[in-house]
Amino acid sequence: MSLPLVGFLGIIFSLVLMFTGLPTSFSLIMTSILFIGHIRGPATAFDVSSTEVFSTAANYLWSTIAFFVLMGYFCLYAKFGEDIYITAHRWLGHLRGGLAIATIGASTALAGIVGDSLSVVTTMGSVALPQMRKYNYDDHLSTGAIAVGATIGPLIPPSMGFIIYGVLTGMSIGVLFVAGIIPGLLLAVAFISVILVQCRLRPDLGPRGGSSTWGEKASSLKAGGPIAALFLLVIGGIYAGAFTATEGGAIGSFGAFVIALAMRRFTLQSFIGALVGAGKIIGMIFLILVGAMMFTRFVAWCNLADVMTVFMTGLHLSPRITVLLILIIFFVLGFFIDLMPLMLIGIPIFHPVAMAAGVNPVWFAVMFVMTIQVGVVTPPFAVILFAIKGMAKDIPITVIFSGVFPFVIGTVVVIMLIFLIPPLAEWLPGLLYSTR
Repeated sequence: MSLPLVGFLGIIFSLVLMFTGLPTSFSLIMTSILFIGHIRGPATAFDVSSTEVFSTAANYLWSTIAFFVLMGYFCLYAKFGEDIYITAHRWLGHLRGGLAIATIGASTALAGIVGDSLSVVTTMGSVALPQMRKYNYDDHLSTGAIAVGATIGPLIPPSMGFIIYGVLTGMSIGVLFVAGIIPGLLLAVAFISVILVQCRLRPDLGPRGGSSTWGEKASSLKAGGPIAALFLLVIGGIYAGAFTATEGGAIGSFGAFVIALAMRRFTLQSFIGALVGAGKIIGMIFLILVGAMMFTRFVAWCNLADVMTVFMTGLHLSPRITVLLILIIFFVLGFFIDLMPLMLIGIPIFHPVAMAAGVNPVWFAVMFVMTIQVGVVTPPFAVILFAIKGMAKDIPITVIFSGVFPFVIGTVVVIMLIFLIPPLAEWLPGLLYSTR
């Protein structure tokens, strides 16, 4: 049996394990040990498993994820997400559909602090959903807005998706962070437009909320000021080259801790809760990364990237069509596989294919991350939608599924816009980094 065929069988085997409910990390580790053992022998398989645990733990760049996760959990337990939503609520709540728009705005801002979709949807679901139900918002609109607001997380820095992409490909994480800003904001604008159109056609979907005085609006800005300053410090420092993404994560974690103490948001119990919560997520991510690194070694030994590159270039397709085929493949796979394993499996194989086609690596990275994040809110295995269902048990899952559909259309429109106009992803990184 040829090595490339063994490689494809390994990918299929790992996906089958994931579909059966086995955790992603164990699926990747088990597949890697079995198939590396087949092609290189059991001794090599177990040697790789031990060395990858050490090398992953020793990789300085992976600590970027740990620091930003810790920063996010400090912010969550200090209830900074509630501050952000209250600010958006007081400024936009009086509009028709304003609370849903406030949810999108708050999710965008919170994504810039947390960087994780599930954390964003958990926070917004607990804060925004009761408010929208209080003002008789239709459950389709309210759950749809909460769900898609979280999908901005993989694009707005600090983005877990871009950190993983940068480490796996050797691309600058700072450049990828910058590249995600305009697409992330375009997504937010598209979601707000969807809300406005729906409420225009059916005013009962999002009735007007209560209005706030200028004093209340000003006080809400004051409450969100410190965390906004922290975001500007961390992300601005990374963009300016004052420190690396890893150092920015460390500064952000410490800054969030200090702000929480200064604002008296931390008790001993909440501090321990933040550490434990962050530790669980970091541990889960670490196991997934170990499995991914082992799987990447297996893919490399099977020459899958080279075979796929030769196959795609042999089709003599234009660079745009090559990228479009890759995006369609991962758009469909995103319906069934979560974002992180899809990235960890797909990037080592298809990034070289895109580079061989001669496309801009930054543009392709943005397109890739945007495409697979659609799967986070697309049935049947949309983790975020089931997270919302867990918080609102009286809302049928079919209502949540149908509520997110108009926003998925908006997402596809933005993806096609960036596909047709690459400077939307390329211009800002070129502007900021070409002047250094």
